[in-house]
Amino acid sequence: MDCKPRAYSINDFLGWDQKGELILAPEFQRRDVWTSKAKSYLIDTILRRLPIPIIFVRQKVDLVSKKTKREVVDGQQRLRAIIDFVNNKWPIHKVHNAEYGGNCFEDLPRNVQERFLSYELSVVVLETAEDTDVLDIFARLNSYTEKLTPQELLNAQFNGAFKQCIYGLARSHLEFWRNHKILTPRQILRMAECELVSEIVIAVLDGLQDKKKSMKRFYQEYDDEFPHQKKVERHFRKVIDLLVSIWGRDGLSQTVWRRKTLFYSLFLGLYDVEFGLPKSKFSSRSSSLKIRPSSYARVRQAIEELGDQVTQDTPTEEYYDFVIACKQQTDNIKPRQARHKFVIRSLKRALS
Repeated sequence: MDCKPRAYSINDFLGWDQKGELILAPEFQRRDVWTSKAKSYLIDTILRRLPIPIIFVRQKVDLVSKKTKREVVDGQQRLRAIIDFVNNKWPIHKVHNAEYGGNCFEDLPRNVQERFLSYELSVVVLETAEDTDVLDIFARLNSYTEKLTPQELLNAQFNGAFKQCIYGLARSHLEFWRNHKILTPRQILRMAECELVSEIVIAVLDGLQDKKKSMKRFYQEYDDEFPHQKKVERHFRKVIDLLVSIWGRDGLSQTVWRRKTLFYSLFLGLYDVEFGLPKSKFSSRSSSLKIRPSSYARVRQAIEELGDQVTQDTPTEEYYDFVIACKQQTDNIKPRQARHKFVIRSLKRALS
């Protein structure tokens, strides 16, 4: 058996399909189970000239017809989505592409159609491969694959409005996560920044949550439409800007607040003071307290003094509950509520 990496254009696959030389559903392939959003997201990826995963094709010569048969052993859902799009069976979603959303292939400008058809797919061609060879290849590939994180599973399952908002915010602040050492490069590769932003946005929408119980529900609820998107994005960026104004380019990296669980509490404490957090006992609407440039130094001092309690061998009695909430079951609702109470109290003292 030979395995040869090659590149073929979308137009090549369309030609093989029209001539009956492309087999999209071999016996050992999964059925076509992609949602319309998943298909649209793929098309948008191609329109942006971004790479998509490698396709595996088993190639054989049919001695009767003298034709080369290309059996897709991995990637049939991607190819089926591409072929159906070119055949105008469904449009791109506006949530994925604002410029071409609502358009089928025939509605795209001529130059965009040409670029789409010329897009090259990375293909591994399996020659003289039996079924046992194919199964062995995928067993070996899967042996090198790490188990997906919960966020990676959400990424694979959803492609709608909520995900697009979350991923836009997470990726546009990569420099912030890195500079303040809130997340490691390895964590970012496993979508930890998307998970953190998901948790924060969910709290902004519905108050502090138990991480284990709430994530998927919001991705489902706002998959088709996310009416709060502009407000959420605007407020999120304002709090990030506020953090930079108070701690500079990388100041949090020298404190315990760079820890993901504590950063969650710091961000939402600042958010609560500035905009009000659902279900919070402290409401910005009923308070004259606001974080202004003249108070930045006091806020930084108060928050860092609170954080210093976590590093003490024996915390003071006043902060015992806070320290426990920073060390045990940190993603559960009660520790999150306890930390929030202490953050708010420190902020109120600094701003009074």
